[in-house]
Amino acid sequence: MGRSSAYGGLTINTHRFKDVAFTAKYKGPGGYKGSAVTVGAGIQVGELYKLAFEQSPKVTVVGGECATVGFAGGYIQGGGHGPLATLHGMAADQALSFNVVTAEGDIVKANADENKDLFWALRGGGPATFGVVTSVTVKTFPEVPSAGTILDINSTHTTDPAVFWKGVEAFHAQANHFVDNGMKPARPATLRPKYEFGEAVEGTKTTLRRSESQRSAI
Repeated sequence: MGRSSAYGGLTINTHRFKDVAFTAKYKGPGGYKGSAVTVGAGIQVGELYKLAFEQSPKVTVVGGECATVGFAGGYIQGGGHGPLATLHGMAADQALSFNVVTAEGDIVKANADENKDLFWALRGGGPATFGVVTSVTVKTFPEVPSAGTILDINSTHTTDPAVFWKGVEAFHAQANHFVDNGMKPARPATLRPKYEFGEAVEGTKTTLRRSESQRSAI
């Protein structure tokens, strides 16, 4: 169940679609000739990161931060934000080909040569909308070093919401600078109650992460 679930909707379990195939040189349509991986719809982001890290040489993919997110389904179809997006673009930008079951029950390919409109729509047009994706082929990239940091504004610093929001404003004022330097601000700040010694006070936790490797995601 996720954001694409709706009352009266149909949920299809693709968790057993676990096939993964890496290639050093993609030979499919679209003109891209670099390394790629074909991922079954049952593969979660953490599983894919681990498999990519086990390749020789090590590779990585543009994926999300949460290890349990399904890679080939709603993640890519929703656009696909991730720690490596500032380096390579969003996950939908890396898609080379989809295998899809249409509403009519046909099994089709969608790529730069076949079913071009469907290929365009699946790359960020919205999850659970145009068909059931059974697998996707995406670009892979060389493994890169990464680092992360945490910005924590909580009740040990202030219990004044006005001061808190000034801190949030200062943080977001630098967002473009962070992105321009290859960083990815993650998990937007929220003001929430934090309980200490039985008393509710105002506090929050904001996380800022730079590009993550597979190891930090699983």
